[in-house]
Amino acid sequence: MAAAQKVYPINNDEEKATHQHERKLSDISEKGESASYNSGHIIHFRFARDVVIPTRKGDVAPRYESRPPERRRNFCCRCLLWSFCVFLLLIVMIAIAAAILYAVIQPRVPKISVETIQITSFAVGTDSTVSSQFVVGVRARNSNKKVGIHYLDDSYLAVFYTGTELCRGKLRAFYQGHKNTTNVDITFACRNVQVTDDFVTSLNAEQQQGKILLRLMADVPVKVKLGKLKTPKISYRVRCDIVVDKLAHNTTVNIIENKCKS
Repeated sequence: MAAAQKVYPINNDEEKATHQHERKLSDISEKGESASYNSGHIIHFRFARDVVIPTRKGDVAPRYESRPPERRRNFCCRCLLWSFCVFLLLIVMIAIAAAILYAVIQPRVPKISVETIQITSFAVGTDSTVSSQFVVGVRARNSNKKVGIHYLDDSYLAVFYTGTELCRGKLRAFYQGHKNTTNVDITFACRNVQVTDDFVTSLNAEQQQGKILLRLMADVPVKVKLGKLKTPKISYRVRCDIVVDKLAHNTTVNIIENKCKS
């Protein structure tokens, strides 16, 4: 016959103690600290990131660790660092390529000079106004070996005396090839420009001395051509200080000094 199975009676005191033990265990786990019971057992809590594992003293609890967020942050930092390094490398490579291209092409700014000034009309009215018309012969020299220049419309050119604008002109659009010199006649004209008494007095004094300082200002939009490539539109500015012997109606003046900067 099979051995008779022993049946043990349920101890209500032990069941109550077990329930009390579980309630205290849950309370202490919420506080995150260890405590001792009257039973003499000491309960220790080990925290593994987000998981709290209660163990009895002397037991070895399994470690259930969640994935640390630091790894995700480190991964993002590495991505940003590599992106910055690649971007910096591209900038360095572009700078090196531009330096090599500059050394090979050796671009030069075109040289501008004023060759002739013909005054077709010039009059100072009794009402302190000036009407004038100039024809200025300008020479543009492109000394580049591999660079052409497109001079575009919408240019601004003006002749000044003591800071007062006497007349305005406009440069026609044209293309200047490499190693090329082009002469252009530009017409300047203005009517009834209001001037001050100091303007008239200074002009009369310099007319008698035979040295009149004029200033030519030019702002010309251009495009630089290299082979089949063209740069975006850029502004080419020139300032010329010109000393002439007189300002008179229907005369070709003598240019005493001529200095142009671009």
